[in-house]
Amino acid sequence: VLPFAGGGGVTGAVDENRDGTFERELEAATNPAMMLASQYWIDYGTGHLLFGDNDTGYLPGDDVPLRVTYAGYDGHVVVDTRPPGVATELEHTMVDNNTVRLLWKETANAVAYRIERTTNISQAWTEIATITPVGDGYSSYTDTELQYIAYHYRVVAVDRMGYSSESTPMEVDLTPIADETTVETTTEDGWLPWLLALGISVIGLAAAGIYMRRTRAAAPRRPTLEALDGTELEPVSAPERPAVEAPPDAASDAGSDTESPFRAHEDNEFAPEPRLVCSGCGEAFAVPDGELAFCPGCGVAGPKP
Repeated sequence: VLPFAGGGGVTGAVDENRDGTFERELEAATNPAMMLASQYWIDYGTGHLLFGDNDTGYLPGDDVPLRVTYAGYDGHVVVDTRPPGVATELEHTMVDNNTVRLLWKETANAVAYRIERTTNISQAWTEIATITPVGDGYSSYTDTELQYIAYHYRVVAVDRMGYSSESTPMEVDLTPIADETTVETTTEDGWLPWLLALGISVIGLAAAGIYMRRTRAAAPRRPTLEALDGTELEPVSAPERPAVEAPPDAASDAGSDTESPFRAHEDNEFAPEPRLVCSGCGEAFAVPDGELAFCPGCGVAGPKP
């Protein structure tokens, strides 16, 4: 039998006839050297029952059933007052924007792990789950339906006596995920696409206006001819006029004392080259070299403005 301690209460019986009835009662001796033929001795240190040779102590027969009844208690009870080890290597991974998976290294003597969470580390912790160790060295837990705020987690190891040890807290900040989601929603569903479309339209209209002004300024102006009797007049080409050269002294005087019959074209800012406009006929023409200019429409000559 297992080692036990006690001051008696052990009884033995033998079924010598092998009929299932233990008819002979045996007694426990107090001294192994003075055992009677119906006695045996108990070694409480090893848990053995010692029999004799029918002279000193009882000698059981071959294959004789023996029944021993005893009451005792374990003589080697260990009282555990130490808490379990601390769960280490606590880390997390994001499953999605609202789900986090916790992973930690198991510790010896822990029979359960209590997962606790808080949004303010200076306030009370809330137990969200209790799991049993996996047994392969690491345990994990997945927390779902989280909000876009910062959370603090810790794992509490619990042993068979109910003692516990807390791990170092770990922060899981979901705030950056909330900011990213907000920006993405604004880009897809908000006012930004409309603002971009409006800006592109304004730029297109401005470019079209500049192009039309340049095209209109570059087109030659022709006088409109209308017959008094309503008949249609065929346009004819104007005869070529011989070039008129101004005397050198006249050119010098016109450039210094005479007011110019021309003015600068109002679209010179956008035109590829500057032009003059005749104040008499309104003809526009390129600015010639030299100090004098000649209108190709009416032939007037004069200094450039």
